[in-house]
Parts: sequence; structure tokens; C-alpha cells
Amino acid sequence: MYHKQDRIKKPWVIVNLLLRLDLPGSEIIIAISAIALGAILSLEKSF
Repeated sequence: MYHKQDRIKKPWVIVNLLLRLDLPGSEIIIAISAIALGAILSLEKSF
């Protein structure tokens, strides 16, 4: 079974990993991830 909650949780896991890495330019990566996450969440609501 593929739960909706797992699909929402996965982007957060990626964002958390990026935060933990703390690479140069990671702020840009996190900003892009946040925008992508927002897009994913808005797509979830439209279904």
C-alpha cells in the first residue's frame, strides 16, 4: 500500500538531509527544495 502521508514525508527527509550536509550553497538547494515541496503539496491538494 502506498500511503499519502509517506509521499508528503519523503520531500521533508530530503530537506533534512540537505540541512545536515550544510554544503556551500546549500541555502540555494534548500530554497529550491522548499519551492518544490510547496509545489508537491499544492498538487496533493488538487487531487
